[in-house]
Amino acid sequence: MQQRTRQHLTRVYVAGTLESLSTQWGTLSTGGTLHVLSAWAPACCEGSLRGEQLEEAEWYAMQAAAQISAVEALHRHVPRAVLACDIDDYEERETVTIDKKTGISVDSVSGCDVRFNTIASLHCDDVDLFSTPGEITLEALHERGLLWYDRTEIDAVLTAWTEHMALQS
Repeated sequence: MQQRTRQHLTRVYVAGTLESLSTQWGTLSTGGTLHVLSAWAPACCEGSLRGEQLEEAEWYAMQAAAQISAVEALHRHVPRAVLACDIDDYEERETVTIDKKTGISVDSVSGCDVRFNTIASLHCDDVDLFSTPGEITLEALHERGLLWYDRTEIDAVLTAWTEHMALQS
């Protein structure tokens, strides 16, 4: 494991579900801090990637977080939610190979703090995917892309999710 020695921000992807995000959002949106035990980041020498290389590395890190959140999402029958955050501090970072055939790796980042102003965006499933119990599979989730929302739209997404859940009750 690599101990932190940096002076710039790291983009991390925090895995979860819309359900878990909705329970934590009150704390985050009012200036509180969420201590994240595990997140995913591009595997690279920080600051060395630019342009398309950086975008590709970030995409793999986001996909790793989406895959991690898929199991809980299916178990609880709720949409996946991945927060993209720019953090300046973490406890440890370790590179993990996620595809042995291609050698694609991402970094597992542990012990970071997320605050509202560190959130860049939300990536989540369409809530309508979960309208009918039991119709979605793990394979189908992995094939679907996540929808992208700016930080300023998260309140509206969570409101829509709450309304969706009320209609399902």
